Amino acid sequence: MGERMVSCGSLRHCGVRRFVSSWRRGWQESPAYDGQDLHLGCKLQGPLVFEERTIAAFVTPRRGSRRG
Repeated sequence: MGERMVSCGSLRHCGVRRFVSSWRRGWQESPAYDGQDLHLGCKLQGPLVFEERTIAAFVTPRRGSRRG
């Protein structure tokens, strides 16, 4: 797993998710977090997944995600 920046207070870790990586051409693993813990101004850098009850979103390693 690559480096990641998580500056959102206390995110609940939900485990590890596997996905097919187009930039590494194969299966990769990424930590998953509870999306309900995200708040306005939260900054994330992938690779990582955040999940909510009805949706999951993947954050790539080249792009960060900022809520707000």
